[in-house]
Amino acid sequence: MHYHCLHGAWHGGWVWEPLTELLIAAGHTASAPDLPGLGSRANELDQSIGLEDHINAALPDKPSVIVGHSYAGMLVKAIIDRHPHLVSGVILIE
Repeated sequence: MHYHCLHGAWHGGWVWEPLTELLIAAGHTASAPDLPGLGSRANELDQSIGLEDHINAALPDKPSVIVGHSYAGMLVKAIIDRHPHLVSGVILIE
């Protein structure tokens, strides 16, 4: 199973490292991208980046369990609505 972990506002993919390491050790695959303007991509932050940019950057490249924290809940909802074929399951963390 692949787990695609999406961080909340003002975080980065780094926040998922403990979880992704555990998932990989258990035989799964995992990804945790940085959203535009956040995390390792903070240098991209400007007023032109919006929700659509984050939705597009959050798409997994294969069917995945989508894990979203806080702000990423909006991204998860958009992925479910627009790309249901990429969603094997959903985990939301408030």
